Amino acid sequence: MKVVADSRNVLIEVERIEKAFVEIMDVLKPEIWEEEEITSTQFQILKTLSTREKWTVSEIADAMKVRASATTVIIDRLVKRGLVDRYRSELDRRIVYVQLNHTGLDAFGMIQEKRNGVLSKYMSQLTDKQLADMVECIEHLSSIVKN
Repeated sequence: MKVVADSRNVLIEVERIEKAFVEIMDVLKPEIWEEEEITSTQFQILKTLSTREKWTVSEIADAMKVRASATTVIIDRLVKRGLVDRYRSELDRRIVYVQLNHTGLDAFGMIQEKRNGVLSKYMSQLTDKQLADMVECIEHLSSIVKN
């Protein structure tokens, strides 16, 4: 496998990737989120919450790799919308848990289905090889960045 060593070429390719990513998001964001009264970040928190029964704000922030203060603001909005519940631990009143409620679970499921449909509509136009190559490349870049 040839590694791109010329920094000028790397910068040109990064510009191409950024441009394509912005163009993709300009189409996908309205298709997925325009009719929803939820942001993509709020959706990501709902998705995180859906993976287990209860979370602390710090655990959510750690899972999403954001500050707890930013997470608290988003959780506040989700509580106001009636999508998540917040409650104190019975064993230690200092600990506050957040969990997805039935309304939030229903909303998450509907948005997830819509999101999957929109993404599938476009991703299904790639060949199996193109899709596999894209996933492999992104995963490889992820492993490089992590190390």
